[in-house]
Amino acid sequence: MAANAVPMDSALDSAIDAAGRRLGYETVKEDQRYVIRSFLEGKDVFACLPTGYGKSLCYFILPLVYDILQGHSSPWFVEIVISPLQALMKDQVKSLQDKGMTAVSVMGREDEETKQGIVSGRYQVVFTTPELLLQNKDWIHVFQSASLTERLIAIVIDEAHCVKKWGSNFRKEFSKLGDLRGFFPSHLHFMALTATASQTTRKSVIKLLGMHKPVPAPPMHVD
Repeated sequence: MAANAVPMDSALDSAIDAAGRRLGYETVKEDQRYVIRSFLEGKDVFACLPTGYGKSLCYFILPLVYDILQGHSSPWFVEIVISPLQALMKDQVKSLQDKGMTAVSVMGREDEETKQGIVSGRYQVVFTTPELLLQNKDWIHVFQSASLTERLIAIVIDEAHCVKKWGSNFRKEFSKLGDLRGFFPSHLHFMALTATASQTTRKSVIKLLGMHKPVPAPPMHVD
């Protein structure tokens, strides 16, 4: 079964529930499930979920769900998470490690062992910045390596409101994240997550990321 092939509803929901339990969650909330299901159905997703709701679970869970669906007994699939702040990345890495997953944050100063670990799929979740993905040729080569891209299931943009808020002047690479569409396999989808975004901001972020008819979560109309 291809990574983007989706089984019947019951099998998919069972995989989501099983992955959630592995991460220590007794239940997956309705809107979390909606985000996860929509993404697994091969769609870009823009999720605006309130602080404290648990939006991080929406992407924490993805490699586990894919592994369960594909019958992998050990971790195989990988996702890249773009985050605005180093401190936030470190917190998320620790949270994932505490839950038994492998994760790393990449700021450009990492050694060759870390690079090779990323290329070989040692880390299920790789956190990094727009600047590294778009400007650093050495790291672009790492992220585009065939051995990594064959495992890659998602590009996640956390705190997605920063794409508009910071992309116009403070950190311009945020506004260029849509260029990643040409860096990675065409089947790869984007998940954008935020706790705060007006309708105007959502539309701007969707345009800048090149999202094609993204599924809004919670369900609402997005032009």
